[in-house]
Amino acid sequence: MRQPRAAEHRGVLCRPGVSPIEYSSGRRRRRRLNYGSDRQANAALHRIVFTRLRHDPRTQAYYDAARRRA
Repeated sequence: MRQPRAAEHRGVLCRPGVSPIEYSSGRRRRRRLNYGSDRQANAALHRIVFTRLRHDPRTQAYYDAARRRA
């Protein structure tokens, strides 16, 4: 039986250390990145993202839309 899609995505994001971890200090709830990670997987993900930003119009459109929202 396959895992639910969300569980698959969590696993993919946890390994390179790009999954957010919630932590709190008093009343504040914040998120930070998971620093206990696989550096090689993180470097590979970084190369993939920036290569797609240079060459893939869909990724460029997504990035531009995200920048406008922020």
